[in-house]
Amino acid sequence: MTPSLARNTLLSEERKEKVCRQTHALLSRKWTREEQEKFVVAKAFQIRQLKKNLAAEEKALEEEIAERKRIDAENEQLEREIARLKAQIAAQQR
Repeated sequence: MTPSLARNTLLSEERKEKVCRQTHALLSRKWTREEQEKFVVAKAFQIRQLKKNLAAEEKALEEEIAERKRIDAENEQLEREIARLKAQIAAQQR
C-alpha cells in the first residue's frame, strides 16, 4: 500500500486493499518488462531529484538558522552596549 493511500482517511480499509490489488494487477499485467524498467529508472531519477532538493532545502534552512543566531548575538551585544551607555549617562547626570 502506498503511503498516500495508507494516509487516506476517506477510504475504508477494504477499499484501500481493493485499490492496491487493482493497481498491482494493472501494473503487472499491462506493463511490458521494458515499460517496468523505464518506470523504475524514472522513479529512481525522481527520488534522486527529491533528495537533491531536500538537501538544498536543509542547507538553506541551516544557513537561515545560522544567520538568525548571528543576528540574535549582534542584538544582544547591542542591547548590552545600550544598557552600558544608559548607565554611563545616568552616572554623568548625577
